[in-house]
Amino acid sequence: MLLLPEQLRNFSDPSVSDLLLKRARQLAEHSKPDSNAALLQASQGCEIGEVLAAWDAPASSPLLVELFSHCEKAWELTRPRRGQERLQCGRWLARLAILLGQQDDQTLLKRYAHWFRNQTSTAMYDHAQALLQPFWRFPEQPDLAETARWVFEAKDSPWIPFIDAKQEEGSGHIQYLLGKSPLICVPAYRSYVLRELENLAVAGTTKVHSESSVNYSIHHAWSTATSSSPGDPLRPPIGSENSFRIADGFAFRLASLPSLPDVPKFKLYWPEKRRDATIAELKEFLNRSGDKYTVKPYLGPASQLHDKPQLVIPQSNEPSTPEEDTGK
Repeated sequence: MLLLPEQLRNFSDPSVSDLLLKRARQLAEHSKPDSNAALLQASQGCEIGEVLAAWDAPASSPLLVELFSHCEKAWELTRPRRGQERLQCGRWLARLAILLGQQDDQTLLKRYAHWFRNQTSTAMYDHAQALLQPFWRFPEQPDLAETARWVFEAKDSPWIPFIDAKQEEGSGHIQYLLGKSPLICVPAYRSYVLRELENLAVAGTTKVHSESSVNYSIHHAWSTATSSSPGDPLRPPIGSENSFRIADGFAFRLASLPSLPDVPKFKLYWPEKRRDATIAELKEFLNRSGDKYTVKPYLGPASQLHDKPQLVIPQSNEPSTPEEDTGK
């Protein structure tokens, strides 16, 4: 007989919550906590913990804290490995903190901020988008906000090679994150972007292949081909090659963010004078509207531990001012 979910809530001794708790704890415990098998089982236990959080949030709270401790211990015991099992364990640390944070409990958000601060970009590089997720889900949480300021502003931050567009390890990658995540919701990151929009160091080159195709290459990082606007009078002649600056790279990514209809368009192949004018518009946009954007959480499969890069502006009951209507 097929039972509906609500019918299962009538079961007791044991209840569905009891069974989920028991199985999650069984998986989290392992006789060899420093093994890949322990990492895999910890992740499986976390999957059940996420199911329990959706089924019975109050019952899941202590379990989420226990699972966080197991993952944190497994992460430390398996240094300096960088296998998929260990990285998945790190992703679950972020996810567990979010799940408990959604219950208005900041316990794991505080612990996650502390844990994150004691890691290096090298250990986190491959899953940076998922591991940064708590920062944009809870940008105002004090511990996360302070850690974000340290990451993007402190001179002694070990993340400098990762975020510094002038260094080989970081070149282009943080711009990739800007284009693929809601990281722009984090105040410290917006301040970082505003600083980089003034960085005139050379970042890469553009080469026009045809009337509709332009190749972009960032030094020591990615290279991609994209279409140019047909009939764009600002497009250089076919075969021409020009350099662009770090400021241009950030402007290009910022202008490419989805769900930002008010952001000025930007092309890396434009003449420098036009790029400078548009960068000025982008700065003005960030200063005016950057703090109005919030994250639209990703509601897809649980295995996808990151949000879609969709940002929304909360609707206001207050009438707009003439300056807001004109974008000034």
